[in-house]
Amino acid sequence: MELGGKMEKLVNFRDLGGIYTGDNQQVKTGKLFRSGEPVQLSEEEKKRITETYHIERIFDFRSEGEINQRPNDFSKQLSYIPIDLFRDNQEITSSFSQLMAHADLAEEYMLRIYEELVLLPSAKKGYQEFFEGLVDTQQVSLFHCFAGKDRTGVAAALFFSFLDVSKEDIYRDYLKTNQDRREANELILKETKEQDQVNEEQLKSLETMLYVKPNYLDHMFTTVKEHYGSVLGFAKEGLNLPHSFFEELRYKYLDR
Repeated sequence: MELGGKMEKLVNFRDLGGIYTGDNQQVKTGKLFRSGEPVQLSEEEKKRITETYHIERIFDFRSEGEINQRPNDFSKQLSYIPIDLFRDNQEITSSFSQLMAHADLAEEYMLRIYEELVLLPSAKKGYQEFFEGLVDTQQVSLFHCFAGKDRTGVAAALFFSFLDVSKEDIYRDYLKTNQDRREANELILKETKEQDQVNEEQLKSLETMLYVKPNYLDHMFTTVKEHYGSVLGFAKEGLNLPHSFFEELRYKYLDR
């Protein structure tokens, strides 16, 4: 059974387990979780992370600036691995400040994010480190970025793809972010509007960027196909993952 219930402050938190692969094997529950940033959580939430879900290691896909501004609650308590996917292009990130800065070009900016996540050297190196980390230990892991939707969403989509999960199920998990972030997004829009620093058009553009769309993930997969031929080609050529990686990933994350 899939783990991961609603948290008070930790947004978009869920277990990646419970989904079936193309050959009808189930992704293990309680092994890998995704979320938005675990920042300023209640003591009860922290306890659930470590004692209920037994999470021992955290991959943080945020930039150095994001981390300095809002430090991870578990950076000194658990095995903590910061991976700045956009290090090679500081002009692009899916942090709130950057979303606001590009609100006038919402759709184009979001598509660029998804393209850079599979082409930017720091993104490829970062995802390589992440996936190598998933198979080198038995620790239960959590990975996140700011909202847990773009950098995290691509990581989850690649994880499922490497395990041969259907596109339908990959997109279902990806789009669940819109449901899980609805309250947080509505609060952001309300507070932004109350600040009276944006017009209605900018507010509408911001709303566009706070949610995920199928065409964003479509663009990522299309970019992968154009440059690497397939997702497996991306894993081997883009992420430099050895052939043995796929069997190790299946062994660690699929029920048998």
